[in-house]
Amino acid sequence: MGRGRGGEGAAATGRTHANLLMSSCLADKNQPFKQHALAAMGLAETEAKGYQLELPVVDFGPALLVLAPEQCFVQYQLWAQEMRPDAFVMVMGYGECPPITFLD
Repeated sequence: MGRGRGGEGAAATGRTHANLLMSSCLADKNQPFKQHALAAMGLAETEAKGYQLELPVVDFGPALLVLAPEQCFVQYQLWAQEMRPDAFVMVMGYGECPPITFLD
């Protein structure tokens, strides 16, 4: 994977080295699908400033189950409980990383 063309470096474009690698991977049609998918997800995460992630919620009436596609932290539970102080809220994560990840 290259570093960019015509002297375009991370500093010149305002993008990180990882973003340049992911963009290069997407441009390379010889890369396998898995690498393209990971690069696309990584770019979506790193270049989307202030994005909002919609989470599925199972409503059991007096209780809510929030499903997060990543590992959960206590703060997520606290935020969810603040949004619904009238109900018992449980946040459950599946997976070990954010929903969008780039693996080198």
